[in-house]
Amino acid sequence: MASHKLGLATILATVTLVSGCGGLKFKDEMVNLGLPDDWKFRTPIKNTADLRFSMKENIGLLITPGTIPGTYEVLSQPIVLDGFQAREEIIKDGTVYFSKITQGASIQASYLTFAASLSANQAVDFRIIDISRVDAPWNQLPDAKIRAAAATPNPNNVKRLWIQSLILSRVLSQNYTELKCNASGSGPAFKTSGKCFNTTGTESKDYAIGAVFIDIDTYVKNNPGASPTPALKKMLGDLHTTLDPSTPPYKNKQSIQPPSFISVQPEINKINDINRK
Repeated sequence: MASHKLGLATILATVTLVSGCGGLKFKDEMVNLGLPDDWKFRTPIKNTADLRFSMKENIGLLITPGTIPGTYEVLSQPIVLDGFQAREEIIKDGTVYFSKITQGASIQASYLTFAASLSANQAVDFRIIDISRVDAPWNQLPDAKIRAAAATPNPNNVKRLWIQSLILSRVLSQNYTELKCNASGSGPAFKTSGKCFNTTGTESKDYAIGAVFIDIDTYVKNNPGASPTPALKKMLGDLHTTLDPSTPPYKNKQSIQPPSFISVQPEINKINDINRK
């Protein structure tokens, strides 16, 4: 709630409101400010409601892109080290982006693709506020289990992504409409490139989730390790039941927790032993 009040105060401070004579005074503002680098490299997830609740429990999920671009389907339960607890951080001062948005912002892609649907006489006051972040520290990467999952059958060659981190953000927006610069009215207003905009609408609130994924097949390809032993091969064979060869894995109703495996890389065992002490 504090972030919401702070954001609203920022809007009121950066625009000129109704003048005493009943007309609007417009302050020139820059529009379509670039997203911070931190945001350019986040992967946005459209079906946020599937992942934003109990985020700590979703770290380590194996997922795949859904049929709708930007959405994801779950392939398996979390693949994590035994006894793993996700790290969580509540972000107190999380305002990372604030700008007036017009059609032109869509070229920046990522979280601003919505701008492509705006008409020439529309604008949006757009803010992104980080709320919390959960992740699996890199020194707790379940290397052996990821290798085991990557070794299971994948007859449909679906992309298999392991969730390392999730960042939950609040998205606040308010619509603006172009009007004549000598018009009268009420509500926040601004001017850009000779065009004047104002709003009397209410603020819209939504959520966004940015993720850090590991493509498990690419991970294993780039980190081949040693050849699996016969015993490990047998255990990998037992894992094939988590996927149904006749259908895409995300349609399979079975949900089996991958078992613990002994790493085929001795150096990984040493690292894990150190982390447990």
